[in-house]
Amino acid sequence: MNVTVQGLPGDFCSPPCDASSNCPTAVPAGCKAAGQCVLDVNGGATPTYCALICDPATKGVCGKAPAKCEPIQGTGVCTYPIGK
Repeated sequence: MNVTVQGLPGDFCSPPCDASSNCPTAVPAGCKAAGQCVLDVNGGATPTYCALICDPATKGVCGKAPAKCEPIQGTGVCTYPIGK
């Protein structure tokens, strides 16, 4: 699913979490961030989709530019410019 988080520039593809709340391990080339089951879609009570969680202080953690670790709520999410 293509996801845009309100307040963050860019977007990202978000696969669903499996029944054990695990996320796929495949990530974009050069990305060192790990997928975590953290997204509530449409106001759900529990997370059902994955995002690449990163440390905004670590350069290049999301892979090659234009990928970027955007800070949100004390952590970061890898995003990509809309349409890229």
